[in-house]
Amino acid sequence: MIAQSSKPDGIFRWQLANPVRLKDHEVWIRVAEIYNEMSTPTTTSGFQLGVERTSGSVVWVDSNDVGGIPAPFDRRAFDLARVGVDKTKTMLKTLRFLGHCLQNLHKGKKEIVFRAILIRLNRQSPRALAFDDLQIVRKSS
Repeated sequence: MIAQSSKPDGIFRWQLANPVRLKDHEVWIRVAEIYNEMSTPTTTSGFQLGVERTSGSVVWVDSNDVGGIPAPFDRRAFDLARVGVDKTKTMLKTLRFLGHCLQNLHKGKKEIVFRAILIRLNRQSPRALAFDDLQIVRKSS
């Protein structure tokens, strides 16, 4: 999915078929900043991942808190012999949002059971992001 929001705090939502307990799971998502062939940005972009509880409340974690999104890899500087050839690459990275960390952000003592995953594009200078391979992974014991 390529996601870009024309307004601040644009949200994408994925409803789960069945509720999942956060304590036993992690949310993994592969993400990359899309290279627009104009210029390689000097700053990185990002988003917030949210888990929506069965009650409707949402707990948010910023992508920078779990490693951040890499900027497109600017390969133009490495290929000076081929002037005019742009080999800049969009670089996918798997971000792992740990269930117990999301649980700890919630102020209540009850275990979080969530029904949806949300992506909030909340940056001041929004850039297009590619999301690939969203997984809810059972934590190994």
